[in-house]
Amino acid sequence: MFQEQEQVRRYNSRKEEELLKQQAAERRQLPKRIKAEMKTRELMFKESLRISAHTLPPSTDTERDRFKKFQEAEKKRYKAEQQRQELKHKRQMEEFKAFAESTLKELEQLQNEKRKSLMEHETLKLKQLEEERATQLRLWKESLKPRKQYETPTEANST
Repeated sequence: MFQEQEQVRRYNSRKEEELLKQQAAERRQLPKRIKAEMKTRELMFKESLRISAHTLPPSTDTERDRFKKFQEAEKKRYKAEQQRQELKHKRQMEEFKAFAESTLKELEQLQNEKRKSLMEHETLKLKQLEEERATQLRLWKESLKPRKQYETPTEANST
């Protein structure tokens, strides 16, 4: 029974390590992915500024301000994405630990029920065996021939 618990613990430990490795890989990939997205969005924004410059007279100060605001918004979006990922990883780990704990408790409960059932079965079997032994002993005693309680001294010498 304890082997099963240890096996479940080892399994949960391996799964936790896998989850941690996956999260670490996601953490490493996030900055690269976001920077690539930021570059793409920045190019798109610059292109939209260039297109709008054809319809409106160009003003470098307003374009510069708009571009700075855009970059600040991108930095905020980047930080929000990092926080979202951290929260997601934290929630995943909490859910996994809760699942692992509930699995272990369920196994322990199952084992306790089996142990109790086994004890009840053994107790019942012992009672049955004791009753059989008592019955056999009673039958044996009944089958014995009655003996003489006292022998006379002459009878004792002749034997």
